[in-house]
Amino acid sequence: MSARPLPARIALAASGWLAMLTAANLADAAPLRIAVLLGFALLCPGAAVLGPLLPARDGGTQTFLLVVMLSLSALVFAATALMLIGWFTAFRTLLVLAVLTTVTALPPARS
Repeated sequence: MSARPLPARIALAASGWLAMLTAANLADAAPLRIAVLLGFALLCPGAAVLGPLLPARDGGTQTFLLVVMLSLSALVFAATALMLIGWFTAFRTLLVLAVLTTVTALPPARS
């Protein structure tokens, strides 16, 4: 079992904050903004959550689909929780996902 190296964990943790900067500074319909936010929302939270749980994975189709489904689940959970407390905005949902990604990406994998 090989753990994800520290630079990869730091890059994954920083991806949410890069998405936040992109959302704050680029125009709403900018192609770069859409690509960065879509890529972050579909991949990064799931990869961060899955990293400590499955340190040795082959990177196949099943792992990719699991990452996407975990990311979408985190997105739905964050958006629903914010809607229930009356604080929902897309930016706040992105903030919750960035925090979740940072917190779950930094610990090393279980041995």
